[in-house]
Amino acid sequence: MDYKSKYRGALLGTAIGDALGRPWEARGAAANGESLESLARYRSWRGWRGGPVGTVTDDTQLTICVAESLCALGRLAPEDLARRFVRWMPEARGPGVATLRAVEELARGVPWDRAGVDSAGNGAAMRVAPIALFHPVAIEPLRYDAAVSAVGTHANQMAVASAIAQAFMVAWCLHRQPRALTGESLRSELLAGLVVVLAGVAESEVRERRKDGPAITRLRDRLVEAFDMRFASPKEAFDHFHNGAFVLESLPAALWCFLRFWDDPRQVILTAVQGGYDADTVASMAGALVGALHGEGALPTAWIEDLEYVTELRGLADSLLTLAAPSRLPAAGPVDEGVSPSAEDGGEDGMITGK
Repeated sequence: MDYKSKYRGALLGTAIGDALGRPWEARGAAANGESLESLARYRSWRGWRGGPVGTVTDDTQLTICVAESLCALGRLAPEDLARRFVRWMPEARGPGVATLRAVEELARGVPWDRAGVDSAGNGAAMRVAPIALFHPVAIEPLRYDAAVSAVGTHANQMAVASAIAQAFMVAWCLHRQPRALTGESLRSELLAGLVVVLAGVAESEVRERRKDGPAITRLRDRLVEAFDMRFASPKEAFDHFHNGAFVLESLPAALWCFLRFWDDPRQVILTAVQGGYDADTVASMAGALVGALHGEGALPTAWIEDLEYVTELRGLADSLLTLAAPSRLPAAGPVDEGVSPSAEDGGEDGMITGK
């Protein structure tokens, strides 16, 4: 298993989706009229300091904050993470309202565990990939740190659940060999693991914004629908899930893109971009999943060459791999709350799994 490539793929996939989706953020469904080929090139923009092509936004900036904190201290320290968020704020690119409000509270000296906003936005899930790389096999530490990393800005139960779900899915992908998968085996095994990891995670039911009328549901139920709709067309999927900044919409949309086109990283990311609305975050989360599954080598070279922060992201990925103790990664891994190790490729690859 080439974990170095997979670790780099998870962070580079995050940033690539962010950079490709950035021109279409907050433009409604404008990207729907664009072909995938048209969406496949970075675009210069008139936004943050006239950024060049390959420029990322807050999705990647905050992911870097989380990764740098983990690498500096060798653990998740919410106080340190809070300080990094405060230092980030003057350079923030397109930050979400909830994140800004929370970081303003942190800057005023409010403790990290009281600064979070009651928001079910996707700001916690979009930055959580480093937690998965830091805890690649152990369920409980991953679940705990993903939750803690969320509440400093997003104290809502659904936002916390979204961070746990995304972290788990990235970690799960790290331990899979694409050549050993079929679409059905990937979907069934990932769903089983996701159900286990979210069991017992508190989450209130909320009213959603579907086009076919209001409904009360939970994030975990919408994620299951992404598996149920695995053969839908992009239009059908985006009409159903929508793909706004509400994490009830954007995380299922990102998961659907991954499930539908899992064996083609380029198509996963571009399909997420094509959905418009919160395109950068949906593509960023989908990019983290497909990057963790396939590794850096499967991502188009042109996207990597022109990507902002590519050197920093590779360095952080390598440091997180070192912290994760690579000598232990091929081992069986822990057995946590019914989440058992799975023997794949001759039993050599330890993984988070829900079998």
